[in-house]
Amino acid sequence: MMDRIAIRFESIREISILYNRLLECFINFFQNHNINTIIYENTPHFPVQLMIFDICKYLKIKTIVIQRTDIDNYYILKHDLFPKKMIPTNQVDNNSYDIENYFNINNKSYWNKRSTSLNNQSLKLHSDKMVINLFIFIKIFLKVIYQEFFHILNNESIFYYKKLSIFNRIYYKYNYILKFQNINSYVNKLSVQPNLKIKYIYFALHFQPERSTLPEGGIFVDQFLCLQILSNSISKDTKIYVKEHPRQIDLFPDLRRYNSRDLNFYKEISKLENVQFVKTDFNSDLLLKNAFINSTVTGSLGSDSIKYKIPTIIFSHTWYSSCGVCKVVSSVAECREAIRFLSKLSPSKIKNQITAFKKNVKKYLFKSNINNSNIILNQNELYLNLKENLKN
Repeated sequence: MMDRIAIRFESIREISILYNRLLECFINFFQNHNINTIIYENTPHFPVQLMIFDICKYLKIKTIVIQRTDIDNYYILKHDLFPKKMIPTNQVDNNSYDIENYFNINNKSYWNKRSTSLNNQSLKLHSDKMVINLFIFIKIFLKVIYQEFFHILNNESIFYYKKLSIFNRIYYKYNYILKFQNINSYVNKLSVQPNLKIKYIYFALHFQPERSTLPEGGIFVDQFLCLQILSNSISKDTKIYVKEHPRQIDLFPDLRRYNSRDLNFYKEISKLENVQFVKTDFNSDLLLKNAFINSTVTGSLGSDSIKYKIPTIIFSHTWYSSCGVCKVVSSVAECREAIRFLSKLSPSKIKNQITAFKKNVKKYLFKSNINNSNIILNQNELYLNLKENLKN
């Protein structure tokens, strides 16, 4: 997680010194101020945020975390990083239409449209042809030099612990482009044309770094662990199709992604039995709709899978994990049991479980506009829900 604030640290000792200084600072702050509640506008996912969160838990200070769902402008409240127990809200009767609308397969949510648009842009920077790759490299690198010298789009401001000099930024971005061109080439060579008629599990790799895996995924921020569990749980006649997130390995040198993947990650996955990569430009909807089970850590693939009445296996709790056609697993034994259970669900049972979930989840959802939403909404509902929960 420390690579969110610096692209590299000199030593473990340097990290330890920073940690101890921050720990002392925030413990003194909370002990000297009468603070009984901390509210997060999203899951804490930067080192300082998480440190404050952990200190609050230690000092028994109440925490309320607001988490966005995949339903347009709807959020949940939780006390922990993982919404195993969501906090009931006061908007039970006002959200039925929006929930039904989200689970209608003919409708695409704002977040789905946004993600598709960004992914399509990223795919333009992928190529398995050497000449095109060379052209892309030259074009992007010249653009990097221009942007750096004229201070355009300097989006590495998050590296606030250690500011990079202009020459260091150019150096890292040069290496970034080379690194991900190499990864692109390797993944393209590994990738197969999926057979949509066979029995398979579709696993969509998360974009990283992102709070949906760190911290919300727990140990499964390392997605290799998920695939290892799935590989050791399936029968010999089952495949696992893995698709990389298009934005993860595009060549736009966003240094926030510099340490998120390396070539060994893909090499280790390729060694897993019955696991195959699919090209990043293959239609995700086709993979989702034809799978007998879909799988993700906490991603929107899970809620999309529920929308299409296909069972899903996830590796951490999220807003839709209480649905009866979704199983949260963390071991081979749990995964095998989940596959056995989900495989036996009839279409009518799946439909009934989803209907029950939509009815139950209503009491945990509230409508607001906190960040990145597509419309401006009245904040009164947010304040009302926070006020009611502060009373308890």
